[in-house]
Amino acid sequence: MLLGIDVATTLSSFWAGFAAVCAGFLVCSVVFAAITWPHPASPEE
Repeated sequence: MLLGIDVATTLSSFWAGFAAVCAGFLVCSVVFAAITWPHPASPEE
């Protein structure tokens, strides 16, 4: 019984960490896209 709880807690911790890493990569990808997105040329150029 305790082993099952321990395994479930470990898996839950793993998935929580995995979700946090995925969220971090999503944020970084949005920031990178915003920085590198080609902007239209301004009229004075």
